[in-house]
Amino acid sequence: FTLVGAQGFRSFFSDIIADAQKHNIAEAKADAPPDVPLARILGSLVGESIRTYRQELEYIKADKFKMPYDMEPRHRQFDPRFIFQSMAGGANEQESIIERRAEYRATDGKMDTKHWIASNLYPEYYKYTFHFQTDGWMSSDSAETYEYSTETIFGGRQDAMQRTSLVPFSAFWETHKARNPKVLELAAGTGRFATFLRDSYPEVDLTLLELSPYYIEKARQNLNYWERFRRGARDDAKPKPKKTRFMQAAAEDIPVDDASLDCIVTNYLFHELPPEARRAVFKEVKRVLKPGGTFILTDSVQIGDRDARLNPILEMFEKFDEPWYPSYLRENFGKIATEEVGGFAAGEKYLNSYTKTLTFTRL
Repeated sequence: FTLVGAQGFRSFFSDIIADAQKHNIAEAKADAPPDVPLARILGSLVGESIRTYRQELEYIKADKFKMPYDMEPRHRQFDPRFIFQSMAGGANEQESIIERRAEYRATDGKMDTKHWIASNLYPEYYKYTFHFQTDGWMSSDSAETYEYSTETIFGGRQDAMQRTSLVPFSAFWETHKARNPKVLELAAGTGRFATFLRDSYPEVDLTLLELSPYYIEKARQNLNYWERFRRGARDDAKPKPKKTRFMQAAAEDIPVDDASLDCIVTNYLFHELPPEARRAVFKEVKRVLKPGGTFILTDSVQIGDRDARLNPILEMFEKFDEPWYPSYLRENFGKIATEEVGGFAAGEKYLNSYTKTLTFTRL
């Protein structure tokens, strides 16, 4: 993953430098070479990966969550056939992304990047092909290649960064497990994170909410695979895992009753929402959480979270069909939760590589 990710990130980072030169972004030098050496990128990704996995190992040692189940040799990702299929699909997708990115730059950002289907069933902001991925969120091909694409870009760290959500979840679980708490993952995507949550906390009453019918079907497949994977190693003395439920809906319109959920988790949703939608989601989370309920928000780091040298790179993500990423970088989620929407108390903040996790308690 790290080597393939370095190749993809090389193209990505070279585009960032070229755009930074064109728009005179702070800290970009006019004579900076647009072709970043692969060895330099590879070294950076390896170093970042080592730090990420060291941090995750500390969480595992502290019993925040289990060793990832996909590290067991019988997992399908050790099967050469699965590896080849994933690499082939991922390589084709990366090539398509690079071509669309080149077309976008050639038209100076005037290219229509909305997905192929016209529909009034989805919010306007949802119709973009985020990251220039094939069909946006609206095809089975997109859902099939999403996991591989994101893992290669981040050098194999994507799952580890998402699992940071399990750190505050472990604290929630310890204080609420006796009450049979109801947990919702908001914008669950392909359900990859949900399999790790379910593996560490198999008795959790879990529902996955996702707007794309293609991604929610992929999530169902992933959860079914996890169930089959664990079935042979199940301890009969322990409670059987509960069935995962699925909902197709927007995050601003969760189809459950008021004050009916104990915990909501979301990963990488908010940077793809316009500002008004972010506030609408907070209002809806406030509506459906019980008093004392927990909201765990995991997403990209923002300006000020890490070394300032990372800021110019973060600023340029807008060029990868992320139209609301610039406003996300400076969004004050603590203020939204405690003042604008209100009804929440801000909790802990966790950093893991390019990801941050925030927690809020419903008052």
